[in-house]
Amino acid sequence: MNAEIEKLINLTVATGEITERKRETIMRKAQSLGEDLDEVELILNGELVLLKEKGKSDKQTDSVKTKDDNKVVNINFFQIAMSFLNQYKILKYSLIFFLVCLGFSLLSIISTLLI
Repeated sequence: MNAEIEKLINLTVATGEITERKRETIMRKAQSLGEDLDEVELILNGELVLLKEKGKSDKQTDSVKTKDDNKVVNINFFQIAMSFLNQYKILKYSLIFFLVCLGFSLLSIISTLLI
């Protein structure tokens, strides 16, 4: 399919809705470029359905566009935090040390209350 048509479809789908005017614009452009109108309509509807399904299932994920291949990668907050901690090892070990100290503190408080 022509790159101009793909760009128009992506821009239209990015808004989350396809108005009749947008659909007609895409179809006119496809017809002027000699594309199969049924195929363009099918792709347009499919992209919209995928966008709506993705929006329902990935409420807690963030989209990040990579520089090398322009693909959108979905990552959640836990993956971001783990990536950050793996990048800065001192923070990772500081957090582990803090959690161990917190555990010992809670253990000593509980044992004091039970005695």
